[in-house]
Amino acid sequence: MESDEETDEERKLKHIKVIQPPKEVFVGKGNNDALIRKYFSTKPEYIVLDASRAFSPKFYFKWVQTVSEIDFFSFKER
Repeated sequence: MESDEETDEERKLKHIKVIQPPKEVFVGKGNNDALIRKYFSTKPEYIVLDASRAFSPKFYFKWVQTVSEIDFFSFKER
């Protein structure tokens, strides 16, 4: 049964694209990074950052092998 009306999921995705910019995530090497990278790459509301941004404090989610790869002192409240 096809319909010309938008589904709830399509409306949600449009809302996300219009209202919110994509959230940036960083996925480092190791710790089953392929699984995490694949998950975020299928979600339109997330952008996976490249390796050049490994030490950037601007991210929504960061997946790394060790906590020493996260600069906690650079965090700022919004």
